[in-house]
Amino acid sequence: MTDGLYAFYLFDIKVCLRVHRKRISKVIISLHEFTCPKKGLIPSCFKEYTEGKADVKVRWEALNTDGIPDKALKVYKFLKEKIPPGETISYGELASLTGTHPRFVGYCMKVNRFPLIIPCHRVVGKRSLGGYSQGITVKERLLELEKDLFGG
Repeated sequence: MTDGLYAFYLFDIKVCLRVHRKRISKVIISLHEFTCPKKGLIPSCFKEYTEGKADVKVRWEALNTDGIPDKALKVYKFLKEKIPPGETISYGELASLTGTHPRFVGYCMKVNRFPLIIPCHRVVGKRSLGGYSQGITVKERLLELEKDLFGG
């Protein structure tokens, strides 16, 4: 991808990617309209996801992870590689599997710069959905879409 802002729709969810130095530096998700200079087609890395065939395909090298601690990257990588679309994991389970604490996992999800690519919406509380930096309504909608597309 060339540098700039890109916006597209995943069904009724609006997605905006910021690309800087050919690396994705930020992803914004919303159920509300927003302005973005390059609106249009869904990038190829999201195509199979929208068809219910595979998760979002973005290489780690394509993400600007500068400043993200190794401990958080470990949590993100586990989540991305082990929790497929249509499934969820609790904050406590993810913490246990990555050798961290549930509050640290919650913090990582809160500051995740790459929602959808690093699927923080798949991390839920024991008795509730937990929070979501993009808004709980967006989290509910993403989980609902993934159930419809991928089963689960």
